[in-house]
Amino acid sequence: RAARLDPANPEPLYYLGHVGLSLGGDDGEQIARRGLVPAMALNPDYRDAWELWSRLYRGPRERRDMIAALARHPGNRTANLRRAQLLVELRRYGEAVTLLDSLACQGDGDLVLRSLQARALFAAARDSAGSEAYGQAVALADRDTANLLWRQLRGIAAPRERATFSATPPSGRAAFLRRFWARREPDLSTPGNERLGEHFRRLEDARQHF
Repeated sequence: RAARLDPANPEPLYYLGHVGLSLGGDDGEQIARRGLVPAMALNPDYRDAWELWSRLYRGPRERRDMIAALARHPGNRTANLRRAQLLVELRRYGEAVTLLDSLACQGDGDLVLRSLQARALFAAARDSAGSEAYGQAVALADRDTANLLWRQLRGIAAPRERATFSATPPSGRAAFLRRFWARREPDLSTPGNERLGEHFRRLEDARQHF
């Protein structure tokens, strides 16, 4: 009723999302989506609505619903970055790359953007461009407070490499990542590291099927 009385205010919808999360189960998740998706359609930066929605199951339909909600804010950087993430998850790599390229052209070169850009390009088998974007992300590794770059590769890291990374300060992480991939270079006579593209495509397969 509060949402109907004040349709431009995301707050009632946000709390409806909390109610659904508290209820749990399939019914609770449906209620949570009924609140959080419209709330983000009104304000894509509203509180922690994105983080709450991210806890819910999301299949293709749920992803498409959120993409449509975020698309109502084409000039919002956060909305566009999240749309790109969901497009990658749907394997709509061309659309994701176009959206990310538009953000990069605006002078936005942060680590999250470059990392997602590399992921989309590698998945689309555009390895040369993917390697360039990944290299730009690695150059910013000292700012990676969420260990995003490490989480992408820790599944293939040896125990000694895991221990070394844990002991490496932020200032040394870019060098660590470059050495990590240099050790896995399958053919030194080629201009790029083929293992990078193969690794990211395997990650996409794992995300889709497991």
